[in-house]
Amino acid sequence: MTVNTALGVRLRLDSQEDSLKAGERPGGPCCGADKQDGVLTLIEDSGRRVASQPTLPGNYPAYYQGIHGAVRGAAPNPVPAEEAIRVMELIELGIKSTEQRKTLPVKNG
Repeated sequence: MTVNTALGVRLRLDSQEDSLKAGERPGGPCCGADKQDGVLTLIEDSGRRVASQPTLPGNYPAYYQGIHGAVRGAAPNPVPAEEAIRVMELIELGIKSTEQRKTLPVKNG
């Protein structure tokens, strides 16, 4: 199977904010849990396939602990610049795709 494009779509924001507003504590059993699966669309040589993708629980504290370690020089950046740039490129591609009302190819790498 050759996957030409894989597109994951979130239909709403991260559930951690709602959990915190509801009074749940970070690290608790429910905080950051997302009951809604993501949607993954694979565009292959044989056509389009849509699959449900379980959403991993968020963990704001771990992210900020990672940033703290990176700033102090004790740990790597939890989101390397290359990954952040790739996410921005994908967001921009999604905006262009919506404006043009068509599927646009995703560059590998």
